[in-house]
Amino acid sequence: MNLEQLAELLPRYIAGGLPEEGMLAVSRALADTPGALAELKFALAMREAEQAGEETPPPFPQAVYQPSGAPGFLPQTLSDGLDLLRGALGVTASAVRMTFRFF
Repeated sequence: MNLEQLAELLPRYIAGGLPEEGMLAVSRALADTPGALAELKFALAMREAEQAGEETPPPFPQAVYQPSGAPGFLPQTLSDGLDLLRGALGVTASAVRMTFRFF
């Protein structure tokens, strides 16, 4: 077995997914092939990195879970600006109603 064939079998060897004769062949190749132990170390590091990537990601920031009107959802200056716009909309609506005498 050459080093390339061994590298292809190592992930299944590490996971224990090879049949018994395959496990023995890989074990022999690890003992006899130069550079095989370096490949084994690399395959073990790759498996460890893959398993570390499977951990649950951190939760979303708390602002995501707050309702839209909750404090801290919008910066205070933006919230104040929206209040001013709502007030201006109310005044404009009143002026339009008075102009066209819509009650």
